[in-house]
Amino acid sequence: MDKTIEQQAREILAMEMGITAEMLDAYDGFRAPCRVSVALRAIARALTRPAPSDEEVEVEYEFQVMQDDCLQASGCAPSPEEAAKEADHYALMYGQDSPVEVVFYKRIRMARAALGVG
Repeated sequence: MDKTIEQQAREILAMEMGITAEMLDAYDGFRAPCRVSVALRAIARALTRPAPSDEEVEVEYEFQVMQDDCLQASGCAPSPEEAAKEADHYALMYGQDSPVEVVFYKRIRMARAALGVG
């Protein structure tokens, strides 16, 4: 039987973390450097996303909510407004405990030909 995208993603993440796929559930929900569910969604998106054409450019807006040098929440959205709205939600939630810092990233995915270099 072929493995689902989620199963493949779990195996990749577990291998990167140096644990078994079954141990991932114990990590999710704790204040780990990376939230397992968020990482699994990112890996699944990467596995299912088609490669861009020569001219195609894909933009994604990411955010991280940091508290006491620990990653508390992260996510991505197709627009800066959606990313800011989601980041504000997490900042409000975690900011009740102690101050948070929200960092935004603009990720541009493109084929080499779209760079305009030889």
